Amino acid sequence: MKLEQLIKQYEDHAREYYRKPKSGRLTSEVASIKQATSQLITFCGNIHIEELRPLKLRGFMDSLVRRGNSRKTINDKIDRIRRMYRWAASYEMIQPEHVYALKQVPRLQRGRTRAKENRTIEPVPAKDLIKSMLHMDKTMRNMVRVHYLTGMRPSELLTMRWENITYENGILLYRPNEHKTDWRGTERIVPLGRRVQKLIGYGDTGYVFTNIRGQQYTICGYRSNVKNACNRAKITIWSPLQLRHNAATRFENKLGTKEAQILLGHSKPSTTEIYISRSFRKSLKNITQYL
Repeated sequence: MKLEQLIKQYEDHAREYYRKPKSGRLTSEVASIKQATSQLITFCGNIHIEELRPLKLRGFMDSLVRRGNSRKTINDKIDRIRRMYRWAASYEMIQPEHVYALKQVPRLQRGRTRAKENRTIEPVPAKDLIKSMLHMDKTMRNMVRVHYLTGMRPSELLTMRWENITYENGILLYRPNEHKTDWRGTERIVPLGRRVQKLIGYGDTGYVFTNIRGQQYTICGYRSNVKNACNRAKITIWSPLQLRHNAATRFENKLGTKEAQILLGHSKPSTTEIYISRSFRKSLKNITQYL
């Protein structure tokens, strides 16, 4: 079997497998797989799949280093290639021994490779945040404040709907329809404190935040608004994702690691455990006093 044929079959599998559980939409993993496989084809051509041996895989890694890919990006791409070969072995397209051989190529280690490191995402400096917000409209300012207070992922913030906000046991809770760890069967719960409630107001249906056309904000639209505000304020452009780091730092300092994990959605309790755990409800009450 040729490499292009394997890639086509694996990408067909990926489009079926990597979908959001509720909506059925493709996840970002599909595009990431396509990028890795297309670069592999560019490097080694349409070879027979058994010709991709450890030495050639190392050569592919070196080519990614020369192209300026970061260490983490390279490791992720190599992992996707190996995952494709493991999938092929499960359908007896290739011998398991070949998969084992590719596994022997070590991942790039920090400080032991010429590949660059990803830049650490830092919280938005308070003075820059304030200056940029002076150049935003009221809706965008409120959205940024809610993002800063809750530490939600940008996608969770922009898809927040009134139908997903409930009042339970004295706490206002937001349950996103979809979230990053949805495929694990976990439930994402975002507590909304009094300050957040004042910012979002009240509603029955539809998106909490909409643009001037009454439509849902997109990630690109959110970034563009922030970028324009930063340019008008003549400050360094910051990314909405940095606000999540502001919240992470603040909550870990005030509440501790456990509560910070709950707030950010990094913990992995099952749906049942969330409902029966007294400590979880207690943690939510501790969190809401800072929101």
